[in-house]
Amino acid sequence: MAVRRTRAGCRSAIAAAFAATEMRGLSFYTSGNQLDFTFFAGSVAAHQSTKGLDLFCLNRKFVVAGTRLTVGLAMALAVRSSPAQDWSFASVGVYAGTSFNDRSETFRQMEAVADFNLPWRWQFGTDWQVSTRLELSAGWLHGEDEDAVLGTIGPKAILSWKDFPLTLDVGSSPTLISRHRFGRRDFGIPFQFTTHVGLNWELSRHVSVGYRYAHMSNAGLGSPNPGLNLHLLGISYHF
Repeated sequence: MAVRRTRAGCRSAIAAAFAATEMRGLSFYTSGNQLDFTFFAGSVAAHQSTKGLDLFCLNRKFVVAGTRLTVGLAMALAVRSSPAQDWSFASVGVYAGTSFNDRSETFRQMEAVADFNLPWRWQFGTDWQVSTRLELSAGWLHGEDEDAVLGTIGPKAILSWKDFPLTLDVGSSPTLISRHRFGRRDFGIPFQFTTHVGLNWELSRHVSVGYRYAHMSNAGLGSPNPGLNLHLLGISYHF
């Protein structure tokens, strides 16, 4: 049965996904395909099936899903993992990119990012590891001939395999912007959430380059809530 494109339909379907994984994981669905990241003791599964929500639901709930994923993962790590190292400075970097909404205006963003290691790591098997970090950023957002300053702070999880130089990271951060109106575009309120999924490639021991897809919205706390999707490219220095 097809899921109707309504706010209630999105809520009920995502709630069912959480119930199915007993709050140990979260499934992201797109039309005809399912990408399911299920985090629990001993395994991480990613698979595809033919059931799921459509892309409309995914976009509307991306920030909420990312926040729940990050918080749930942090809770699981706190219970199931052992401390690996104390809080320490991990890396600094710069990201820049542009929006790709199907609207006439284009937004541009640039931000400086600092990462701190969190004292939890999750080792499963002999090859896979999930580590956690706290990410802080400060940056600039431009659109409709208007400029704003923005800042974020929030946790992220990094999935790595052996010594392979490619890693996946997922994070969600409360965000403050100095203005929420950009000409005809109104983001509702200054308080937003920014959720991202990214890939990072280690060029050397200290330098990596990365790509991330980021979505910013107020998660329905204000009205209107158009949201903003961004493609960002970055470079980081690791200590």
